[in-house]
Amino acid sequence: MDSGWIFDLVVRSMAAGIALAKVAALARSDVLPPRARGLGIAACLAFAAHAMLPIARQLWPEAVVLLAVPTLAAPLLYWMLARIILVDGWRVRLWHWALLIVLEAIGLVLVFGLAGRGSAMAAIVGLVLRGLALVLVVDALQAAWRGYRDDLIDARRRLRAALILAGPLAIALLLFAPMLPVAERAPILLRIESALILGFALVVAALVLRVEAVIAPPQPALRRAADAPDAAELARVKQAMAAEPWRDCDLSLDRFAALAGIPVYRLRRVISRELGHRNFPAFVNAARLDAIALQLANPECARTPILTLALDHGFGSIGPFNRAFRERFGVTPSAYREANGGS
Repeated sequence: MDSGWIFDLVVRSMAAGIALAKVAALARSDVLPPRARGLGIAACLAFAAHAMLPIARQLWPEAVVLLAVPTLAAPLLYWMLARIILVDGWRVRLWHWALLIVLEAIGLVLVFGLAGRGSAMAAIVGLVLRGLALVLVVDALQAAWRGYRDDLIDARRRLRAALILAGPLAIALLLFAPMLPVAERAPILLRIESALILGFALVVAALVLRVEAVIAPPQPALRRAADAPDAAELARVKQAMAAEPWRDCDLSLDRFAALAGIPVYRLRRVISRELGHRNFPAFVNAARLDAIALQLANPECARTPILTLALDHGFGSIGPFNRAFRERFGVTPSAYREANGGS
């Protein structure tokens, strides 16, 4: 038993232990929604299996299939979990689970050697799985980056930053860990992969304790006095909104903070904790939609096209407006106008 193998065993065992500790933390949570908690537990178990797979191939070959099944699901599980946490209103669809089943089936074909070990078909299957995993990682990183500036939840902004930092580790894992038996890998690749796995586990471990703060609503009784928005700040926000800056489709968080005369970090807390919005576009669109709803119910505006109302109130196009209106009011703008006497 050489020193390199002992290094792999120790480092991978540490990474798997960290993942299992995260499982225990999530299982004890009574705040997270069941679906988010279940996805988090499944993703951590998949990561632990991935960490120990090369060790199992040497110590317990019969366990390879047991570890390979969750390992194959890891990229998609992490992607779904990231989407639930980072994208407000995102839901797991039936086709996501169907894709998971297809990935497991394709991967098991590779694990059992049904595609012919070393054959062109096996190489293609491996490339497809690895390419899909890379696409999912990149998409999760884009979701973390796109919403970073407009996110109003402090804990989730820190989570986004950590995911952006951990993303290169995940990509490096996919590039340095080809789907080959341990015996066929260069020793240096095994050492690099083990170090990357531990680094990824350490980065993500720090985030699990923050997941409840990201998803759960803030508890007023637990706020520190220094962090709590005051009445004057809330009044300045409402006064700034009364001037209808949301008619500008390019209104940004920084510009609105300047209008309200509040530092950006304080503005985030006012809007999220006092007004209940989790991101700045949702806050702005709520004001736009309320104003448009009043116009739709006004008989004097019966001849004004809905597209004109949407554009005049800051929406860039009719598609996003229709989706946002239906999500808020449960009906289309035309149906709302008819039901409220505006036509």
